[in-house]
This record gives sequence, C-alpha cells and structure tokens, in this order.
Amino acid sequence: DLRKQQTAHRTKMEAFTPAIDAAAKLLYDKDPKLAIEFLTDYTHNTALNVINDWRDFGNFLLVKYLDG
Repeated sequence: DLRKQQTAHRTKMEAFTPAIDAAAKLLYDKDPKLAIEFLTDYTHNTALNVINDWRDFGNFLLVKYLDG
C-alpha cells in the first residue's frame, strides 16, 4: 500500500515538472516576480495536497488494518 502511494505521488510530480518549469520560464521572461508568485503558489498548493492525501491514506490504513 505504501509503495503504491509513494509511486503515485512521485509519478505525478515527475509528469508535471516539465510543464511547470516551462510555464515558470515563460513567466520569468516576461516578469520575474510573476514567475516567483506562480512557483510559490504551485509549491504551496502541491504541498497542501500531498499532506491531505497522506492524511487520508493514513486513515485508510488505520481502517484497513484495524478491521484485520
């Protein structure tokens, strides 16, 4: 269960990274402050999503293994 969850998160991040980098580069070329804001928002929201996903996963594991 744990490896599956880790792999899903890693795969998603690896897939998104080139697009996020390209968007940040375009923004940076026009306005560096906008690129910084974009990356800050992206990383903040991504971190919140990962935290929520792991919390939910923890609850899933608790119920799964509590029931035997």
